[in-house]
Amino acid sequence: QSVFPNQFGSALICGGKLYLPNIGAQPEPPVFFNTNVQALVHVVNTATQLQLSAQHVNLNAQIKNEVQPANPTASLNRLFGNDLVAIDANATCTSFYIVSRGGNYVIRATPTGPGTALSIGAPSVVRFPTGNIPTGIVVDNAGARAFVYNDVNLSVTVINLSANTVVTRDVDSSTPPIPGNFEHSRLMGKLVFHTALGTPNAGLTNIPLRSIIPLSFRGKQSDNAWSSCASCHPDGLADGVTWIFPDGPRQTIPLDAYSSKINGAHDIRINNWSAARDSVTDFNNNSRNVQCGTGFAGGGTNTAIGCPALGAGAPNPAIFDHGISQGASEALDMETLWIQTVRALTTAKPVAATLQAGSIVFGQFCASCHGGAKWTKSQVIYLNNPTLDKAQAAGGTARDPGLTITANQIVSYSDLKVHPTPLKFLEITGTFNPAKNIEIRQNGQAPLGVLGFNVPSLLGVGTNGPYFHDGAAQTLEASFLTHTLPVGGTIQGNLSLAQRTDLLAFLRAIDGRSIIVPNQTDFFKDPTP
Repeated sequence: QSVFPNQFGSALICGGKLYLPNIGAQPEPPVFFNTNVQALVHVVNTATQLQLSAQHVNLNAQIKNEVQPANPTASLNRLFGNDLVAIDANATCTSFYIVSRGGNYVIRATPTGPGTALSIGAPSVVRFPTGNIPTGIVVDNAGARAFVYNDVNLSVTVINLSANTVVTRDVDSSTPPIPGNFEHSRLMGKLVFHTALGTPNAGLTNIPLRSIIPLSFRGKQSDNAWSSCASCHPDGLADGVTWIFPDGPRQTIPLDAYSSKINGAHDIRINNWSAARDSVTDFNNNSRNVQCGTGFAGGGTNTAIGCPALGAGAPNPAIFDHGISQGASEALDMETLWIQTVRALTTAKPVAATLQAGSIVFGQFCASCHGGAKWTKSQVIYLNNPTLDKAQAAGGTARDPGLTITANQIVSYSDLKVHPTPLKFLEITGTFNPAKNIEIRQNGQAPLGVLGFNVPSLLGVGTNGPYFHDGAAQTLEASFLTHTLPVGGTIQGNLSLAQRTDLLAFLRAIDGRSIIVPNQTDFFKDPTP
């Protein structure tokens, strides 16, 4: 396995060098808690604009040399870097301060490693606790104080760098919402999504945001704060990485189209490229089976797959792929609520004539699959919560008699009372080639894809490359060469140059303001609108 730099969230020029903290991606199998993302700082010579490879560091490789604390929920020791999102330094570039978003801490580093690379001095590491989900840091000119912005707590943490103490954890930058209201629940869900540590499973409605101390729940999201949901889904969007997952190679899917902002939260896209999950709740098993946490619905860690032992008991038995979508725990329900509010980036619009011309091409060739309020026909319109009466591996079957499910994939749905023909959810569009070297599962077996793929949303598609389940198309133009149409042949082969140009302009402009057109699911539900 090798790791590459990704998700550059901050930059610092100090002493003729550019320091770039980032969330390194390590997508090759095995996908496991300590081999998926890494806490990297890359360095560039500002004069030559060349990388200083000898000074690139993986802070996780240094953190592992710390001693595991006897009382993990009361100590910051041996918390891994998870999502490094910000950096600053004193004026002499002798002390650097790096923000771990999911770990709720700032870590000190000095250029005392090999070749003046940054070193945290493990096992004697200096960390400063912050408020919930820190995202930025500024060090004053004297190098005596640091100010850290906490995104969820709506506050600033003040640190005395000379005394190595936190002066005040939460200085108001804004007034936190009142417990029990919508904004409080939404931000609590954002905390569940972004923490690499944990939160309580229940009681969150009545707890002030700043009263939640994720360190007290260390080990719920991941082992020793290794990663968070946001490690691959920054701001709920996507990291641009193709991972080798149990289903096969899978490009990270942005969550801005998880639910419709027009029709409401009941209009939910079926999850994953292979329609193998229904809801956010299903992904609690990512915490348990990939990140080696206990998850947010009870139970101990999954020691059977090699996770370090923590906690005890069994998790909520109703959580499995196509299991319950609501009610598993308050934490998971609030996380779902926050994801429902994730929005696509706003894009520039072409001139009206070009946009109109592109919309005509889109309506003729693309809208049947990619129209609708979520810009995909994929929708949980069948009996769900749960969809299966038990996990498929345990012999589970669909509760809705109209649902066709194969190898845990939602293939199609039939209801003769509303439409004479089945609605397909998996579409074959020429993007699956089992002969490709990348087409393997993480266990080396043949991947899913023969039945087709769950139609991806085109919301924000202009900024969501690369494209296809395996990331094979680096650009939208490249996707036209492979993607086939219902009429037969590829987009490239069916459309004229003028049509393709107009369609590209239209696709790149799709955002939350775009006018929608109906898709097959819309007509399936109401064939005579």
